[in-house]
Amino acid sequence: MEIGILGISMGNSRFSEDYIRTLFEEMRSEFPGLAVMLPDVPAQSTLQALGYSHEKIGREVRLSFNGIINKCRRAIDLLEIPNVTMISWSDRAHFGDGKQSVNAVPIGENLNYLKTYQEIQGLYRNNKTFNSDINYATRGVLQGKKRKDGRKMNEDDVQIGTKFLLQELAFIINAADILEAKSTSYVYHELMPVLENLYKGKYGYSPAPNTGFAVYN
Repeated sequence: MEIGILGISMGNSRFSEDYIRTLFEEMRSEFPGLAVMLPDVPAQSTLQALGYSHEKIGREVRLSFNGIINKCRRAIDLLEIPNVTMISWSDRAHFGDGKQSVNAVPIGENLNYLKTYQEIQGLYRNNKTFNSDINYATRGVLQGKKRKDGRKMNEDDVQIGTKFLLQELAFIINAADILEAKSTSYVYHELMPVLENLYKGKYGYSPAPNTGFAVYN
């Protein structure tokens, strides 16, 4: 694969600077190019499902985004990795100053991304198994978390939260075309069953053949 794309869960304490640096070290031995996916816009859906206000969502995402960027920049500079691609949904052109250059790529309005996202939304509406698996995965993310208003989580909240995973999947399974690369592999710290099932053809939908995924833990 030409580009290894590290998926980072914003707000997940596992992604310390040391952990990110370790992942970069492992990835650069396998991939000619490195990228980082920062789901800034998808993360808003999770916070919305948890009852955050619009203003609070913006603040939380901004703080989390900036914190991850700073960790990535320090790891990139320490390892002297040039030209890492930083991927986000919004036009966040400023990725901090560091010794090594980075390429900022906002994908939210990328036509290849929007096309794939539309297809994934259609699959969610029309394929009962995919719909069920997305809902199950989203419940797993929301489970154990408390809404800001104190009420119990319900299925309406789950429906709001599904947007996160749908948006991420739309990028991952067509990342090569979106980034105009020969091939890509999405790297995450744990297995994503829905993503694995997509590549196995369980839902009757085929990801782009020049994309893939790997688990680094």
